[in-house]
Amino acid sequence: MPKPYDVAFRGRAVAAYEAGEGGYHELATLFGLGYRTLERWVAQYRATDSVMPQPRGGGWRSPVDLPTLHAAVQ
Repeated sequence: MPKPYDVAFRGRAVAAYEAGEGGYHELATLFGLGYRTLERWVAQYRATDSVMPQPRGGGWRSPVDLPTLHAAVQ
């Protein structure tokens, strides 16, 4: 998964939308984003007053605990 967009960039895009400088499609094209990305950022801003990216989640966790692994290696 790619790194999240910079918070300042997110803030500029959301501020442009909130200032009425264009619609989702127009501003997304201007900023080089997908319009759904801009919609999610605006929704997040309105709900939390923040455009900080959400923590990355998911992935696979090994069922082997660290002490067992160290014992097996030695």
